[in-house]
Amino acid sequence: MKSFLLPLFCFLLIICTSSFAQNTVIDSVVVKQCNVYGDDGPTHTTTIDSFNVDGFIMSSTIFDSLYNSTYAYNYYYSNTNKILLIQYGYWNNGIYTHSLDESFLYDINDSLINHSDINITYPTLSRRTLYTYDLTNHIMTTTRQSYSSIWIDESIVVDSLDNNNRILREDWFDSNGIQLNLYSTKWYTYLPNDSIDFYYQTLYASGHDSSIFVHTYDTNSNLTRIQQNRWDSGTSSFSLPQEYWATYYDSTQRIIAKSAAWFYDTAYWDVWDTTYYVYNNLNQLTITRTDYHSPSAGNSAAYTYYPGTNDVDSLHTCRWGQSSGTCSDCKLEYLSLILGEQNQTEQNFIVFPNPASHQLQIIFSENVEEEIAVSIIDLESRTVLQNNSQRILFHIFVGH
Repeated sequence: MKSFLLPLFCFLLIICTSSFAQNTVIDSVVVKQCNVYGDDGPTHTTTIDSFNVDGFIMSSTIFDSLYNSTYAYNYYYSNTNKILLIQYGYWNNGIYTHSLDESFLYDINDSLINHSDINITYPTLSRRTLYTYDLTNHIMTTTRQSYSSIWIDESIVVDSLDNNNRILREDWFDSNGIQLNLYSTKWYTYLPNDSIDFYYQTLYASGHDSSIFVHTYDTNSNLTRIQQNRWDSGTSSFSLPQEYWATYYDSTQRIIAKSAAWFYDTAYWDVWDTTYYVYNNLNQLTITRTDYHSPSAGNSAAYTYYPGTNDVDSLHTCRWGQSSGTCSDCKLEYLSLILGEQNQTEQNFIVFPNPASHQLQIIFSENVEEEIAVSIIDLESRTVLQNNSQRILFHIFVGH
């Protein structure tokens, strides 16, 4: 058994794993720190991401000082790097309040046959979603359920596919607490190159409100626009749609604009909001801006990047409107730890940050198969925590 003595206090987080052995050896760790200074006061966010030797993310942990919250994601893969399990946990003020486990199942050809997730908000609320893929009979089913002594269906979505596994029809059944009723149906049509031409949707629950989603392409078959028109069954005239949404793309399929409007009192179009996206010559997003027209409000974000990388260097955000207006700046600092053999020490682990007063990350660079003992010693040489585990992925909270 290996032992580690740590002269720290308050919070300990250990990220690593020995499950699914050959694909879960941590190869690199990236730490991103964001210090925000705005009208809401200074805040500090730290994100710690770890990756395996194949470059796939293994874990991501976010610490938010403003809300005293911690978000943790862990990822597990098969021998062929297919995702098997995603685990999510959320802590607020040191209390575990929310978890999500999403699992995936494949056949011998690595084709996905079903996956499911269980979403728990502590202490009582539980929900899960079950996905099944029957590509032989060309049907996909999504079932959402809630738990109250037994699992009860909340909704079921059934997708019917053609021989090329393109969705032809989607039926959504919703529960009224007693039985499932047909809520909406979508019908899809395709162009000869298999691109979506348009699809039509009817909402039965709201009196047969209807929408049509039209896809527009350029001469090179690049998508340039998706436009949704919605008709309200409660109006006397069906000649014009009552609502309109559109998303615009450039020739590289980047979103460049969004807009929404509604036909006001059957007299004129009233724009709800517009959003613009600006990119630099390296295909990096540099500016987003959204203007809300009724009431007048909006927000914007500007990004800068470290030279030669896609890593955000700084982020400047602003919002404005009738009730509030503030701007803030986030400066991102990165620390990349490469855990290759040339950087390993005899200890085979890294402590970060060191020294620390609030939180600590221990990263093991080897695939540990024996039990690990971790002890935390305060500045007065008192042992405030001891933990033994054969796993090297676990979370420990300690009080003052």
